Amino acid sequence: MYRDLLHRDPDPRGLTYFSGLVSNGVSRTQVAATVESTNEFRIATVQAIFMKYLHRAADANALDYFVGFLAAGGTDEQVAAAVAGSQEYFQKRGGNSFHGYLNALYLDAFGRPIDPGGQAFFQQARANGASLTDIALSVLRSGEYDRDLVAGYYPTYLRRQADGGGLNFFSGQLQRGVPDELVIATLVGSEEYFARV
Repeated sequence: MYRDLLHRDPDPRGLTYFSGLVSNGVSRTQVAATVESTNEFRIATVQAIFMKYLHRAADANALDYFVGFLAAGGTDEQVAAAVAGSQEYFQKRGGNSFHGYLNALYLDAFGRPIDPGGQAFFQQARANGASLTDIALSVLRSGEYDRDLVAGYYPTYLRRQADGGGLNFFSGQLQRGVPDELVIATLVGSEEYFARV
């Protein structure tokens, strides 16, 4: 769990603490959720978002702000939308054009160029006053994005491709507003994960 969630070996104190929780009847899912509620996990989350969208690490001020935002109940999608909705992203990744921005956003979010329907939809949204952050958040809350996210969680945590049932269930959970961290904690707390490790 430490290696998959925090990308490091456990320290003796943390190992003793979390092992004690499991020994006292706390579920593995709850233990994983507790690890995800640490600043260490939030820092890793924010840095991954900055690398994905801006191809650089977050500076100290941005890191402090977004870690605090997540600690106060903000979501990963809101952080990603703020980063992808920034002028820096618009200039660096979008080439200072709205079409370039949308194409970069689709490539980063879905791994594909924007389709004509999406282009027309978001051009209209922009004409109606939607901000770049609003547009990014709409993309990052889409069913396609959530399915791709879940499809990526399976190889990361269970070391296999997602099956149709799991993909539909967890992407449906995300569409209903369940936080990404709870989906990850459920996978990490599962019997399959426990058997794998």
